[in-house]
Amino acid sequence: MKKKVVVIKNPKTKIRVYQDYMIIKTPISTEILAYRYIGELYINKTINIRPSELVRFATMFDTYLIDHNGYILASIRIEDEIL
Repeated sequence: MKKKVVVIKNPKTKIRVYQDYMIIKTPISTEILAYRYIGELYINKTINIRPSELVRFATMFDTYLIDHNGYILASIRIEDEIL
C-alpha cells in the first residue's frame, strides 16, 4: 500500500498520540491513522503537541512544521550517527 502524505493545517485540530496510531480530531471530523501508512507529516506549528511526540514521528517518517498557509518552516530529522 502506498504511504500517505498527511497535512494538518487547521490550528484547532487536536492530536492524540498512541503506540501504533494517532487520532486527528478537527471541528468537522475525526480520523484515525496508523503510523505505518504515513510517508510524510506536515503539521501546523500552532497545534498543541509535545516535542517528544514530534521526535517520535521523525523516527518513523519525514516530519515538517508549517504555517497557516502551508509553507514549510522547519523539518525534524533523526540522523544515524556513524561510529
